[in-house]
Order: sequence, then structure tokens, then C-alpha cells
Amino acid sequence: MKKFLYKSPGRIIRYSCLGILGQFMLAGLYLTPSVASPNPGALNEPVNASLTTSLNAAAVLRIEVTGTVTSPEGTGIPGVNILIKGTGTGTVADIDGRYKINANNDDVLVFSSIGYVTQEVPVNGRSVIDVTMEEDLQGLEEVVVIGYGTRKKVNLTGSVASVTSEELEKRTVTRTSLALQGQMSGISVRQGSGNPRSNAASLLIRGQGTFSGAGNSPLVLVDGIESSIDAVNPNDIESVSVLKDAASAAIFGSKAANGVILIETKKGVVGEPVFSYNAYMGQSSPTTIPEMVNSWEYAEVVNEVTPGRYSEEDIQKFRSGTDPNFPNFDHIGYLFGSGSGFETKHDISMRGGTETSRYMFSASYYDQEGIIKKNNADEYNIRLNLDTKLHEKLNFSVRLAGSKFKGEEPTNSTRGGVGGIVSGAMRNSNAIPGPTPDGFWGRNETLHPEADLNSKSFIKNWSTSLYGNATMVWDITNDLKITGQAGYTQGNSETKSFIATYPVTPTYGITLNSLSVGWSQGTALTLQSFLEYDKTFNDHGIHLLAGISNQAYESKSISAYRDAFPNNEIYEIDAGATARGTQGGTASRNTLASYFGRANYNFQEKYLLEANFRYDGSSRFPEDNRWGLFPSFSAGWRISQEPFFQGALPWVSDLKIRG
Repeated sequence: MKKFLYKSPGRIIRYSCLGILGQFMLAGLYLTPSVASPNPGALNEPVNASLTTSLNAAAVLRIEVTGTVTSPEGTGIPGVNILIKGTGTGTVADIDGRYKINANNDDVLVFSSIGYVTQEVPVNGRSVIDVTMEEDLQGLEEVVVIGYGTRKKVNLTGSVASVTSEELEKRTVTRTSLALQGQMSGISVRQGSGNPRSNAASLLIRGQGTFSGAGNSPLVLVDGIESSIDAVNPNDIESVSVLKDAASAAIFGSKAANGVILIETKKGVVGEPVFSYNAYMGQSSPTTIPEMVNSWEYAEVVNEVTPGRYSEEDIQKFRSGTDPNFPNFDHIGYLFGSGSGFETKHDISMRGGTETSRYMFSASYYDQEGIIKKNNADEYNIRLNLDTKLHEKLNFSVRLAGSKFKGEEPTNSTRGGVGGIVSGAMRNSNAIPGPTPDGFWGRNETLHPEADLNSKSFIKNWSTSLYGNATMVWDITNDLKITGQAGYTQGNSETKSFIATYPVTPTYGITLNSLSVGWSQGTALTLQSFLEYDKTFNDHGIHLLAGISNQAYESKSISAYRDAFPNNEIYEIDAGATARGTQGGTASRNTLASYFGRANYNFQEKYLLEANFRYDGSSRFPEDNRWGLFPSFSAGWRISQEPFFQGALPWVSDLKIRG
């Protein structure tokens, strides 16, 4: 029987309460600086004269500031937030845009509201400050990446969320799959393990879509080519767009059932080379470690179930700790205290170019040591982006990237990895010893986590990925252009799991070593081209797109098993015995052909219509049922642009009804 005591959160709460109480006490002193105690004494002495003078001087500087916040048309804007910069003190403008706030002479007031540019205004002794807010058109004019192109955010009828590099660079993440956590609504990011060897997060867009073996992972495209989200270094990302509904994702057809994530990497800039270096160092530690009952408490509880199992003398030996045969060993604490948890990441990049040619080169290295020893990972990334203007109307770009990953973790005799070792420690009471004086280890039936951790058993994996993408864009006219793109990705992975021989007790141990290895490779070739027509005349805007895509996928794998190796130092397949050896292998190839298109129409950027379609044909299905059509239709009405709405709610910058 075990109990779990979580003491840390309680301490944090108590400290927080003391901190809040301290703030209240200081606030009371500040608001009444000249009040002295009516009964001076050891605990109630008059406030120091110099302190009273200083506080009175500060109080004199406080000013009641009033004013009105208006739009460029002179109409009061309700709901504007007014904060004293650097503090949490603030107020909100009323329905007519009027406000009132107490501030110091040298304070700065920050005025902010959705749809307007944030303004900072110094008080400078003024008691009346009127502010005219400027409309923030940048948000409405923001261009976001959508399927096969870009679109002004104001003209979108589908559900598309985006994150820019500025927002991503504010966070320190080791995996790109973690970079989207908390950045937008509708996307769930779950990191199921802190194991450095396998700590990638799973992504769900708008919840669980299916329970089938097809999975729930969204389609990820990097610069227009299908790839893995964690194959991209977070520091190389320019923007991320998430297509969350059928209206926006249908143009990607059958693969878009779980949503689509579009990643654009950084390009070069015009000018002298710009170098950037980012370094990160940190240390991981467990947020909460379960506290197991002491060994004597465990013995007392066992006696309640099985009377006489432990004598009073045995229980006393557990308490005293003088007999190594009656320990009080914390198995969980031993595991989670064995690793350093140190991690470091280094990124370097160079960007530059001319009006005709631009480049971006980057390299990164990441190393993480687990909070359990012998559990670690390191990763290398490299990228080269080139953009060249071959002719006034002909542009060519190349994207090349590669990554290499290596991970390692300890394992037990059942190949359960570090998770199996932790699970074993959770089932061991403190009455079971860890290391014993004679050089052996404690065990509970087949559970001996400390022996497993200190053995030569391991699981290792290596993976490399290559990414190549070449794109050519020909501007036939000012309104018409054609794009051709070829992309190739390749991923190789190797896994090696070795169970060593090692003693656990004088009479028990792992006596047969064994090795399992696996190797796999997957490749994808994409060829696609599309024609775009974009025309605006008078109050009308038209955008047409039509394209074709072909994708070919190949995969192959081999596996092998051997045991009875001559020692624990040689763990290659040909060194093991063949009597119980096994081997296997698989290979597959499939292709996907697609036709796709989109039509957009808007009137005065107020009434919006969009239609998408994709016609997919897969070699996975019989010829008679190979093709499927995936259409979508959507419409939008920017009601905030109507005169009647602007007169009623002038502070609303953009309100759209979509269907």
C-alpha cells in the first residue's frame, strides 16, 4: 500500500498568500503615511519623520487625471483600457469614452483597444488628457498563408489562425510541435512524455476527429511540401497558419480531414549579411514527485492485512535504519535524482542578399540530459534558402534542409524503456532495498529498477531527414502567373534495443542478453503546378486558381533479433546466436494524383464568396473506386463595414459573419 503526499503546491500557496498580505500592508502604509500609532510601544511606534515626509511628498504628486478617448471621427470609444505603465493599476473608459484615474506626475498612461494602435502618453503634471486613437489597419491588411497562396486576413471566409516569427521567438521551445502551445484557439498540443528520446507533442485541431488507425494528426506542409513539423527548427520559421475548418482545408483533399498546418520558413533580406546567434541553457526538474510511505509505516499497514508478517522488532529496525536488511529506500527519489536534467540549444543564422538574389543559412544544435541518468538526446539542424530573380517576370527559389537526431534511454529486461523502470519503482515499497552492501540490488519479484538502471541495457535510436524544394514562378501578366514546384523528402531511422546480462541478487539475475534492431526509410516525391489569376476592378475582386499535383511515396524496413552474445560489449547482430534469431522486412509504394481549384469573389471587400475543390485519386483503392471529390463553399459578410453598423458601434474595427 502506498500513499502520495504533494507538499510543494501547499508551500507555494502559503508563500503567495504571504506575498499578497505584504502588498496590502504596504498599500495601507502608502495611503496613510502621516498616521502615527496612538499607543507608541515596542510594536507600535510612530512612523519615522523622514519616512513620513517622503511618503507625504509622494502623495502630493498624485493627480486625478480625467479625459475622453475618441476615434478619428471624434466619437467617444467605450471600453478602452487605460493602464499606468509598468503597473497593474488601470481603468476602463465608459460608454462615452470618458475615464478617470489617479496617477503620479511622472507616470505614463497606456491606452489600448482592439482595432486601434496602442498609445503611451506621459502625465507631466496634467489633470486632463484627451486622446484620439488611430485605427490599426495592419491587422486587417495582414496577409496570411492559405492553401497554394496567400490572402489578406480581412478577406478570409474560412477559419484560419496564424502565428508569426515575432510571436514564436518570444518562446524557448525545443520542438516545433511545442511552439503552437497556447498560441491560438482550436488547436490542442499534448506532450505525453518528458523522455528526451521521444518528447514530441501530438497535435489535434478542433478535437478528436476519429478513433481509426488512420490517426488524428493534421497534414503539415513546409514551404508547400508535405513534411514533419518537428523536422523544422523553430528559429527558422517565418509564419505558421492553421486551417481549422473544411472551408479552408478542402483544397488539400482527403489528407486534410484532421486540419492542415502550413509552415513558411524565413527568407533572405536585401542588404549586408545579418548574423544572428541565440543560445539557451536550462535545467529540468520534476514538478511533483510522489512521496511514498516510510518502510515502518508500510510494515504496520501490511500487518493489518496479514497479521504477524512483521514483528515489532522488525518495525523498530525499519525505524532505526541500523540494519541494512531493513531499509527505508526511496526508489522514486533515487531515479529522479540520478540525472542532471541539463539542456542547451544553440542557433546561428545568416541572412542577406541583393535585389536579385537573397539567401538565408542557419544551423542549430540541441542537447538534453534527462532527469533520469542515461536518458538523453541531441539534434543537429541545417538549412539553406535561396531566392533569385532570373528575369523581371521569372523567380526561382530553392529550399534545402537536413536534420540528425540521436536518443538514448535505459531499459529493463522486458524492453520497457525508462517508463518501465519508473513503473517498477512505483510498485516497490521503501521496505525493499536499493543497492545492498554486497554490491547487489533489491527486487520485488521481477521488479528491480535500480539494477536495470545501472546495467548496460539500453534503447537507442538515430534518425536523419532530408528536405529539398525547388519553385519557379512566372508572372505572365500583372494579373496572371503560373507556379511549378518539385519537392523531395527522405527520412531514415534506426533503432537498437539491447538487454545485457547482469546480477540482481546473489541467486537471481538476467542471464541471457539479446539485441533487437530495426531500420526503415520513407521517401516522398511531389510534383505540382498551378495557375493563378488575381484581378481587382472598381468594387470587385476576383481570384481564380487551378492546379494539378502528383505525389509518390515509398517505404521499406528491415528488422532482426539475436541473443546469447559473448559479452555485453559486443552488440551487433552477427555476433549473436542464430538458434532463436528472427528477421523480417517490408516495403510499400503508393501514389496520389490530384486536381484542385479555388474561386474567390468579393464586393467592396464587404461581401465575400469562396469555393474550393480537390479531386483525389489514390493507388490504394481499386480502379473503380479510386477517385473522390472534396468540395467546399463559404461566404462572409463584413457587417462592420455597413453604414448602419458603423454608426451604432463605431469602435468595432472588423466584425464578420461567416457561413
